[in-house]
Amino acid sequence: MKEGIMRIKGIVQSQNALYENILRTIQSVNNADIISFYKNNKDKKLFLNNINFIDLDTNSWSKLRKKLRNDLKNYNRIYVIFGNIYKIDYRKMLDMTYYDDKYGINFVTNYIILQTLIVIEVALSLGIEIVYLKIDPQEFDLKKIFENKQDLIKEFYILDRNNNYLPFYEYSLITRNENKLCHLKLRDFAFRATCLTNDRKYLEDNKEIIEKLGGKIITKTKSETISQNDYYDELSFSNFTLIVPSYDITTFSIIRFFEALSLNCLPLLYYTVNLNDLRKTFPEIYNIYIKYKEKLIVNNFNDLENIINNCINKSEDIINEFKSTNDYQNFLTIDYTKNLFKEKIYESKEV
Repeated sequence: MKEGIMRIKGIVQSQNALYENILRTIQSVNNADIISFYKNNKDKKLFLNNINFIDLDTNSWSKLRKKLRNDLKNYNRIYVIFGNIYKIDYRKMLDMTYYDDKYGINFVTNYIILQTLIVIEVALSLGIEIVYLKIDPQEFDLKKIFENKQDLIKEFYILDRNNNYLPFYEYSLITRNENKLCHLKLRDFAFRATCLTNDRKYLEDNKEIIEKLGGKIITKTKSETISQNDYYDELSFSNFTLIVPSYDITTFSIIRFFEALSLNCLPLLYYTVNLNDLRKTFPEIYNIYIKYKEKLIVNNFNDLENIINNCINKSEDIINEFKSTNDYQNFLTIDYTKNLFKEKIYESKEV
């Protein structure tokens, strides 16, 4: 029996680098198959190992279920990466596929969601354990969708919520960025953020200040976005970036923090960022922010340029202080990650 990782179709293209780091981290832990649904060998182009292509193209949900029962039968555990936060009644959608064998097939979004749910449904029916890796805390709750199979589902987050933190991306992201560090800093500031909801109007209101310093505020079209790898290049040549509240304002953008720090770009914090999850998960990192709050916390965008200028000679020392913590050092080898997987997945009965 073996383990697999499902990289779901429909993942936002700008997030490809993150998903690649998730896949590489998990494969470093357990050498799992990547259960790929990409006909163009997208995963092979990333030089990933153990690609098991499963053709999901279908015009019949009943035929897909039958096919998957054979394709998945040799797995005992599957890691699921989804990233979907649509406000939809997923259980109702899934039930509709039993009444209408072509329900949702002609609508791309519904088709992708239903493919995902049916893969999970079939896996659970075969007694396969599902480990759901949540990038966004607002993602759907699999245990509510599959209430009669809750004992086979484990859900983990990128930050600690009720002892369900699992480091499923950090090792690959940090070690790969450390290996391509550029010590030549060509600019003071790199920052990109979308303003797609009213609670980010404060960024749009300060667009002129941010973009004068070299940042970019995206308010309208996806064409203004760049790939994560291109964004990493911007960070690697910059001294500072800024972390603002996530779209889920209850959590902390820890991925943005590790992306920047691993490229020797010091992450400043906007004062409204929620630090509770950071304090619980990475207390040493949290304590450094508290220690240097006068230097690292931005209360007003009008002060941003002065904060950068006043901190520029201290930034390298603060970066090294962050990097010397166990919270960071733990991810420079795979051992810490392996131990947490062992504790929370292989030895734990439930989450």
